[in-house]
Amino acid sequence: MERVYINDLKLGSRVALNISAHGRTIVTKGTVVTKNIITILKLNSVISVPIQSTDDRVDEIKEELMTYDEPFSSKLDKIAKTEEYKRFAKDYIQKSIEVKQAFNDVKNGDLEGAKKLSEDTLEFIKQNTNNSMLDFLSILRNRDYSLYEHSLNVAALTSLFAGWLNLNETETTEVTLVGLFHDIGKISFSEEMIKNEYRLPADRELEIQMHPLYGFKFLKNSDLPENVKRGILEHHEYVNKEGYPRQLGMNEISPYAQIVGIVEEYDTAITRIPYKHTKTPFEAIKELEDTWFEKYNGQYAMTFIDRIAQSYLDSFVKLSNGAIGKVTFVNNNNKSRPIIKLEDNTFIDLSERKDLQIIEVF
Repeated sequence: MERVYINDLKLGSRVALNISAHGRTIVTKGTVVTKNIITILKLNSVISVPIQSTDDRVDEIKEELMTYDEPFSSKLDKIAKTEEYKRFAKDYIQKSIEVKQAFNDVKNGDLEGAKKLSEDTLEFIKQNTNNSMLDFLSILRNRDYSLYEHSLNVAALTSLFAGWLNLNETETTEVTLVGLFHDIGKISFSEEMIKNEYRLPADRELEIQMHPLYGFKFLKNSDLPENVKRGILEHHEYVNKEGYPRQLGMNEISPYAQIVGIVEEYDTAITRIPYKHTKTPFEAIKELEDTWFEKYNGQYAMTFIDRIAQSYLDSFVKLSNGAIGKVTFVNNNNKSRPIIKLEDNTFIDLSERKDLQIIEVF
């Protein structure tokens, strides 16, 4: 074994010992050195690295490099390999199938489907409400858009948001159900119409805007609490009275609707949907920063923006100039433009560098 200065590392050499930074292992023993590995070491201020001797292993290393799939791409890649995530993903996909079945049951007049879905989904979210859920949902967003997965996403995020707002257990349950059923009215439309929502002509767009009313009518006679039904009806209403379907004002909109409206806008912005630009989380945060005072309750909006922005600390990002770095600090007055630590250990404050944008988070 020999210790090699970071700038002298050779691609294909093998790390001899686990390397830790900030109390966690960032590179494991036996890892083959690649450009990505060097980047992560520099970002964590590693000066030198213990390297195995390759004198008696040249042929083996060459063979591995020919077929090597880089073990490190991002924090999310690491999480995606954990058993906890794999269990969550399996349950999540099954749950989205159950959402689709229950929505169709409701469409056909069977309200028992809504009751069972409510109970099962609340239990699923309760079991998985932890610090990893945001990361888990981020990985799953690489899947193609589905109304049913979007409904599940909004329910899960709303449950987290309720915790950030210190809502009590009953309030958390009810607002989570608003998140789950907020778009059920869209089952009135064909799958094709839903998929093409972002390129519909104006008259069909107005038709889509009736989905909160349709959803309310579907569930009007269900056992769901009245607060939940009202939240479903009003989740697209804005405090400036420019929402739909009834153009309500600040003091007229259900608190549950205002909470879910924020979550729904964020999830829609960062979800891959046909014919719509998929925003990075920081673009979505920027949009909320720019429009919350026109659309949402300020206390709710600022809490959500702050907690979502903070959740991306230590995430890796790609900038519009091609540079890769790590989010190290969220600016209090400009949460969509954090401070980034680059691989050469320099820092860029994006609140000052308006010429640069975050184009990818990983």
